[in-house]
Amino acid sequence: MSDAKLRIPTFEADFESIVDKIRKTGIITDAVLSGENTVLTTVNDLKENKTLLINGISCKVISASSTEITVNKDVVGATEWKAEFPFFMDGHISEISKRLKGKDESNDSVLKWQKYPLIILLQDIDYKKNRINNTEATIDFLIVNSTEQDYTTVQRRENNFIPILDPLYNDLITAMRDNMKFRISNDSFTASRKYFWGAIPQNKNPFNDRLDAIEITGLKLDLITNYNLNC
Repeated sequence: MSDAKLRIPTFEADFESIVDKIRKTGIITDAVLSGENTVLTTVNDLKENKTLLINGISCKVISASSTEITVNKDVVGATEWKAEFPFFMDGHISEISKRLKGKDESNDSVLKWQKYPLIILLQDIDYKKNRINNTEATIDFLIVNSTEQDYTTVQRRENNFIPILDPLYNDLITAMRDNMKFRISNDSFTASRKYFWGAIPQNKNPFNDRLDAIEITGLKLDLITNYNLNC
């Protein structure tokens, strides 16, 4: 045992920064006030009820087309937008469930839309020294999105997995491979599609919402910078 104090690394902020990198952005070429709303001219593939960050203001999308979106705030003069989704949380499942329920119960009319799609970094995380004396983290995480109870498996695949969950998974793994602070050290992790998560009793959905999900388990990361596991 050396004289150095034990320092267990935390990399949640760096993981959240990876999530932030895959959030969509867009250029606004015109912004016209319409009552309490603003009509924005922008090329996009956004849907209603998504939330965007514009001029530092969280806005809800009221309507959207391929060339125009209407948001519920006065953001005249804005030149760009950034999606607030996918949202990010880290913690134990029970804590995440309570936080999501709190959004539903909030008096804030926008907050209840700031839930899905959601990337959850599950706690607890194991850290260890690997064979080349780097710190290695083993992580599990979820990519979840709201769904409809009466969807068939084919409808879940066509409406949720193919257009939303699968691209988020691919974008996240790509961003993780491209970052400079940690690298994926194994390709033997498990990724599972959870169709109507909780429909099978032993895979009970711990949340109050109906969800489809991709679950990633056993992903090992070499933490490259500013992570010392002294012992």
